[in-house]
Amino acid sequence: MGQNLVGQKAYDQVRGLAYVQTRSAIENMFKRHNLTIIQDLQSDQNVNVSLSKGRYWLESCGAHTATNLGLVTGGITPAPNLNPGGIGDWQSRQPDKLMLYFNDERDEAELTAVRDIGDDTMNNEVPQYYPLAMSRVFGTKATFRQSAPDPNVLKGWLQQGFGIQICLKNPGHYIGIYDFDDASNSFVFVDPWPERIADGIWWAAKLSLDELANNVNPFFVTHEGLIQ
Repeated sequence: MGQNLVGQKAYDQVRGLAYVQTRSAIENMFKRHNLTIIQDLQSDQNVNVSLSKGRYWLESCGAHTATNLGLVTGGITPAPNLNPGGIGDWQSRQPDKLMLYFNDERDEAELTAVRDIGDDTMNNEVPQYYPLAMSRVFGTKATFRQSAPDPNVLKGWLQQGFGIQICLKNPGHYIGIYDFDDASNSFVFVDPWPERIADGIWWAAKLSLDELANNVNPFFVTHEGLIQ
């Protein structure tokens, strides 16, 4: 599948490490709550609301992408079995911990000190918040970078062992680049929304240079491993 620039985990190992947002407890709460509201609107007011593609509940792509890149680059240690069955053994999923940090009122002051976005945007959607959130939750280093993602610059970050969190324009969605594939001349990324990927290979999906140039927002976050 091409040259792996930074000697990171093999693609099949990424599949075993990475989380998908469609299995998140927090996403499941969004799904059930919002679906109930939509069904009530359709029933009571004859409102035609689309339920397609899960857009009424998929909110945690950024938290899942950031966690996945931390796992792939080795900054985050994989969690043990989440639910082995013993009393007191259950643990929350690692991306859900990140979502809770973003949306805990106790953290609002230090997040708004980075950028005050008001009340109309969920904190987990704000790219400038990821460096602070990753340091608080996982003790890893991340850097927000305000520029269009140039292919050569991204390759340079990959060669340093970094993962790269980018945000697509359409759909508005975070994904995590962790390799470059010479054979297809494309970046390799892990997508926390598997149903979006036509061939089903969400853990090693391909991003063409054309899509990078035309469908990616002009900012990204580099994930750089543990804070030294």
